[in-house]
Amino acid sequence: MSKAPSVPFELNEQQVQRLQAAISEDKKPEVLLFRILGPQLQQRFTDLVDLSSVPRLLLHGNPHLDNYARTYNGAGLLDFDRSRVGPSLWDISRALCSITFWSEGDDLRPKQEIVDCFVNSYIRAIEDRLVYWEVPDFLRKVKPKKFQLSTQKYLSSGKKWVKKLKNNLVDPEGEFYEGLFQAYLETLPQGSLKHWAIKEVAEVAGSMGKKHYVYWLKPKLKTREAILLDIKETYSEIDNEHFNNPFEQEGERMVTASRIYSPGLEEGIGYCRYQTEDYWIRQIPTFSVKVPVGIIHDEAMQLAQEIGIQLGRGHRVIDEIYNQGQAKQDLIDAIDSQKTILIDTCEQLNQEVMIAYEYYHAQLKG
Repeated sequence: MSKAPSVPFELNEQQVQRLQAAISEDKKPEVLLFRILGPQLQQRFTDLVDLSSVPRLLLHGNPHLDNYARTYNGAGLLDFDRSRVGPSLWDISRALCSITFWSEGDDLRPKQEIVDCFVNSYIRAIEDRLVYWEVPDFLRKVKPKKFQLSTQKYLSSGKKWVKKLKNNLVDPEGEFYEGLFQAYLETLPQGSLKHWAIKEVAEVAGSMGKKHYVYWLKPKLKTREAILLDIKETYSEIDNEHFNNPFEQEGERMVTASRIYSPGLEEGIGYCRYQTEDYWIRQIPTFSVKVPVGIIHDEAMQLAQEIGIQLGRGHRVIDEIYNQGQAKQDLIDAIDSQKTILIDTCEQLNQEVMIAYEYYHAQLKG
């Protein structure tokens, strides 16, 4: 096991500002740090684990619990900003670290029974094409609120994305905003969205410095629902020894990963290129439930099972599409033979997050 770095992970100015805001507002700052340290933790993971015999494939890339959501279409891991080709064990490590980090108590080491549940579910999904993940019981019990029952009710609520829309309005007839929307339309089948017109557009700052363009599409027919579209600048990372992006278009990378890992969970997904920038598009759901921090043991077990199945199924499908299924046994062997190493690695990564958090918390509070 490689020794932990003596200096905490270095944060850039934007990350420091986000952490400082979370600390001042007491909005789970240590969890925010776990999220934003993704690239640094990925690098540390490659230092800690022997990846020489681990299969490489298109990964989810960032399967932590803040990227897990339940919508009307089901539940699962979403958000494919960091999907790239890399070693299969990174997806597994990031997921197990997250389940442990989100669990109640201060234990940073994944519990053996949770790891066993995850590994068994992952292997079962690779071996059996008919295995599919389900909505965890504790999320299934959450009922939609009245404002979440339709897009029109949601637009009248002033909640989250509506607030972002109203606070950041731009001229919907501006050349850039019309051109961007037209670039998206050109990627769709002819006649798509012909029954909708742009009512309002907003330009919203994203969490990783990328812009979101939120479009409120008003139906021309009373029988149609309004649509909220999120057209987002894509995020890219520099290729390295272990991780790379084989796609020419960043949006295509994200859409491909979404359709393989979370088929049917996100509506209106697409991608386009406009004025040299790549974009990813999705329809904003009116009903979305996240996993709360402080989950109990039974909830962690449910998530281990369902995420294990989702990632196992995704890895299997990727292998079948790009490698004719030749890595199937290697995927099973990699996770089965390195369970103990994964537990040790997750504990060390989580400890290093907390070391960094205590360091920056002291600096920012001081």
